[in-house]
Amino acid sequence: MGLKKIILLSALIVLALSGCKTSTAYKKAVKRFETGEYSRAVASFRTATRRAKTPEEKGKSNYYLGECYRLNQQNIKALSAYRAALRYKFADSIIFLQMADVSLKMGNTRDAKTGFKIYLEKHPESQRAINGIISCDSLAIWAKETTGYKVELFKSFNSRKSEACPVIVGKEADLVYFNSTRDGGKSLKTSRITGLKNNDIYSSRIDSKGRWLTPEPLVGPINTPDDEGAVTVSPDGKVMYYSICRQIPGKSNGVEIYRTERSGALWGAPQKFKIFTDSIADSLVLAHPALSADENVLFFASDLKGGYGGKDIWFIKKMGDKWTDPENAGPQINTSGDELYPVVRGSNRLYFASNGHPGFGGLDLFCAVLSDSGQWHVSNMGIPINSNADDFGITFAPNEERGFFTSNRADKIRGYDHIYSFIKPEAKFELSGIITDSGSGNPLPDANIRIIGNDGSNEKYSPKRDGKFTIALKKGVDYVYLVSAKGYLNDKAEVSTTGLKESKIFTQNFSLTSVRKPVRLNNIFFEFGKWDVTTGSAAELDKLVKNLSENANISIEISAHTDMVGNDAYNLDLSAKRAQSVVNYLISKGINSNRLTSKGYGKSVPVSIDKEWSEKYKFLKEGDVLTPEFILTLPLDQQEIANQINRRTEFRVTSTSFKAK
Repeated sequence: MGLKKIILLSALIVLALSGCKTSTAYKKAVKRFETGEYSRAVASFRTATRRAKTPEEKGKSNYYLGECYRLNQQNIKALSAYRAALRYKFADSIIFLQMADVSLKMGNTRDAKTGFKIYLEKHPESQRAINGIISCDSLAIWAKETTGYKVELFKSFNSRKSEACPVIVGKEADLVYFNSTRDGGKSLKTSRITGLKNNDIYSSRIDSKGRWLTPEPLVGPINTPDDEGAVTVSPDGKVMYYSICRQIPGKSNGVEIYRTERSGALWGAPQKFKIFTDSIADSLVLAHPALSADENVLFFASDLKGGYGGKDIWFIKKMGDKWTDPENAGPQINTSGDELYPVVRGSNRLYFASNGHPGFGGLDLFCAVLSDSGQWHVSNMGIPINSNADDFGITFAPNEERGFFTSNRADKIRGYDHIYSFIKPEAKFELSGIITDSGSGNPLPDANIRIIGNDGSNEKYSPKRDGKFTIALKKGVDYVYLVSAKGYLNDKAEVSTTGLKESKIFTQNFSLTSVRKPVRLNNIFFEFGKWDVTTGSAAELDKLVKNLSENANISIEISAHTDMVGNDAYNLDLSAKRAQSVVNYLISKGINSNRLTSKGYGKSVPVSIDKEWSEKYKFLKEGDVLTPEFILTLPLDQQEIANQINRRTEFRVTSTSFKAK
């Protein structure tokens, strides 16, 4: 064989082997991806990308590389790989949906909405894309809605590795189980899924000083070299169900549920919990068990056939010594996305994580309430429980709005999960204000406040020296409070905390009317030379109606006064008609006419300047009397002010012993 032919044949063999290697590398990578070995698949797809000879092969490899990163919460790397796939003309529109999800998790709603819209144009029926657009359009509005929760990273449970799925145990909420990939447990293997050390189950207790102790791995046979997952424990703390993922190279990474019982301080040997009857094939995933308080219902997450897409929430019921076949939790809870990490609270609440319902990005925590009609009503738990990262695995202290949950919001690069604490402080309500004399504005420290609630409460309070008061109110109570002071008319108001979820301070100032001196009625208006009460006077007169209604024992005189312009007879007649016009208004509002008298004083009773007037008008001194003689000594602009002060409508108490016949 000639040298040229040998060289040519060698070249053809190299090319052929190169093609085989490319095909083999890609197939190996896809196999690892399909069995859930996302961490190991990353290196395989990188190799397949380098060896790819066509843009199509590079596009596919980069797409799958992006999927591996996305599924391991490495969002920045995922976007980079997806963009590389698009540069190589990757043709499947699913890439726009995945890129949109990742962009939403990173808080980039503009790019996310673009991706969802592109995918929706090609798949108009996609509820996932529709919900994604709803999320993008609604995030700004949702962000303004307050839930009252306070959230912080709970350092006592967290390490430099990953922690997830805390579970509070016991009535005293003094014991917590959770999963962790930290060093120190039995799991020495590296997860083929995440590339991290496998999870073990850890626990922590509160010591006598109220501090959480350093978490320790469970002692006994529960933790193994495999990946132990989410835990649920019976109310008495003696029975535990938990997930375990046994990773077998080359096979799908199935997840199973195990059950164990505690004897004394130690947990017994776990047994695989058989969910299916012999007539139902095993599912790929049986994870995240959640036991009801009566231990008769077990919820779990699964990709069992017959669901709504992705992984759904399912449940089984205990009937005697046996469990029923699995039932799907239904379309109110489950979507075409993933519903995971169920948590049962009370008799009618189910908490779970979902990326299928409209939310803030990634997995969000949702609360489902079961109505009397058997329908679930699902609501997003909102900010700050949820974020644009993955939020899941919540647990509550018994009968309290506090607990822990899992989130990777603080680890944008690696996507590590950590445990956060949350609490909704009890809403506090207060009534505060100041009690003053309506004439002088001075505080009335000798006043009393009687506050009566529809819960049967009846309390009496006194203001401070400066007339100010602060009274604590109870949640869900309707209150009526009466303010009184010797020598003053009573005042009354109402306040209610019923239906309020957020803390609130109600501000209510009281200006009490003295029974010893005339009280000016501000904002009482008459047209020039006329006596009919104008509509602009209604607000002030209605206050007087309220005052008379709340002080049913008093009788009053309505008096009207004019300025010095005009003759005495005209002014007396005009003021008398104006005073009677006010009385007529009060009668029309239901005030007994026997409690009312009217009198017109014309210009015969000029105002004697008090402290309030002297502070308002510096040219007037306390004690000045606005007689015609005094007014004429003032400049013209000040004369008009003095005349305005004299033009007034007042009332004074004439009796405090009126009794209706």
